[in-house]
Amino acid sequence: MSRLLIAPLLLLLSAASPAQQKFTSIRQVDFKNFTYPLDKSFGVPTTWGWMPLPVHSTFDLVNGRHDSLGFDLVATAYGNIGNQEVAAVDVSYSTGATANWRYLFLYELEDGQPKLMGWLRSGSRAYGGLIRTAFQDGLLVLDFEDASKREGDCCSDAYIRVSYRWHNDRFTEVSPRQSGTLK
Repeated sequence: MSRLLIAPLLLLLSAASPAQQKFTSIRQVDFKNFTYPLDKSFGVPTTWGWMPLPVHSTFDLVNGRHDSLGFDLVATAYGNIGNQEVAAVDVSYSTGATANWRYLFLYELEDGQPKLMGWLRSGSRAYGGLIRTAFQDGLLVLDFEDASKREGDCCSDAYIRVSYRWHNDRFTEVSPRQSGTLK
């Protein structure tokens, strides 16, 4: 008789599991407890760039962290790309020494599930480190530290602003780049 009670309970629990959950808004996704692409390249990046798809390795954040790998959730920004709201998830990576850089993961909803649109690795600190993420007029707008104006390896006095449009299933740069001073 207990087997008759356990089977419906297991069916109910599996129907409510996060993997089966259908979202109606990208804002409902818990990016603090989420699986992200893992970059297996070696060396400290000296500029920013979009990473290849499809993804073959992943890591999990739990409560916004992955201590043993050095990943931390910095922020999640929401905005419109075209006519759809997307999430830009900013995750920092620390080597445990002085080098650190950021990853930006862009997600849209497809059939009620988050779908990776693209992911970007920034440079380390003054060498093109990501400092700002925004959405404006249907574009993704990113500010990076300007390596040509750096003060040592840590900091830069200036930024480079790059805008990206979602086109043909990828982010393409929109000219011209802008620059300015950091205060």
